[in-house]
Amino acid sequence: MEMCPLAQQLWKKVEKCNRRAIQRQEDVTENIRNWSKQPFKSTILNSLWRLIPGFLYWTLWKERNHRIFNSSTRPIEDLWLILKKSIQETLAIRAWHDSDMPETQQERLILTEWNLDLKALSRVVANPSFRSTSQSSWSPPAYNTYKLNFDGAAKGNPSPAGFGGVIKRHTGEAVRVYYGTIGKDTNNAAELEGLWKGICLAEQHHFFPLVVEGDSLILIEAAKRIQAGTKAVKIATSWRLLSRLEYLEEKLHNPLNITFQHVRRTANQVADRMANQGVSQSKPYFSGSLDMVDDAQLKQDCINLVQKDLPLPDAAGYEAC
Repeated sequence: MEMCPLAQQLWKKVEKCNRRAIQRQEDVTENIRNWSKQPFKSTILNSLWRLIPGFLYWTLWKERNHRIFNSSTRPIEDLWLILKKSIQETLAIRAWHDSDMPETQQERLILTEWNLDLKALSRVVANPSFRSTSQSSWSPPAYNTYKLNFDGAAKGNPSPAGFGGVIKRHTGEAVRVYYGTIGKDTNNAAELEGLWKGICLAEQHHFFPLVVEGDSLILIEAAKRIQAGTKAVKIATSWRLLSRLEYLEEKLHNPLNITFQHVRRTANQVADRMANQGVSQSKPYFSGSLDMVDDAQLKQDCINLVQKDLPLPDAAGYEAC
């Protein structure tokens, strides 16, 4: 990287933003190698610190492709804005607590250099208005309507990842369960795979109208935006997610009767159990009825969870159905 003038210019801007955090006069490559040493007291700044190398390389790679395929060069200020925006957006979707915030004036100044608004980041936790309205227990959909609950899981980010879900009737009966692995990937990628597979399964068996529930607020909101006409490329925050969002975009452009809503994890327990099974599986995909599940422990766990979610006999007039 030290031979690349563009990398050197971006690195000087990184140094300026981080002020005294980069103390040693080493070359760019040596600093990258030692990047795991976290120099800050606050969690949010150490998270920012860890993001810098990846987004720096990503910005350089994007500019390389731009020059090759568009035969044009973007000014360094434009590339710096792309790098900063990527880091800003990544930090903004996290839930931060007061204990994560900078304790010293020096660290607060660094966040200011990165154009990060402490009040806005704090509001992610202080005013979770959307979450407060999300259901904390599973509830049946309307009569003759199906409900898909999906989830994804990864033991690290990235790491071995899996997905899973369940489709139920309005009576609470599980008509299909599914799970699978996507190899080493992120939790968001696993969530997306779980959503897409679930919609494909519903389409295959004509399980419509369909209510789709997940405990990932970010993904549910992204699905709503795509359904409303926003292009996947404008929503994707990384190349890891873009292709899966494009598959979802293609599926949602079909005239399917689907409603999306966010729920808390406690309302998504069958899907959560399936997703964790997907992490530990070597086969890429399974779908079928609960009777077809060959893992005895998984089958019993899901039967218990489905029974726990069943509506009361007189709820919503189901006894008359």
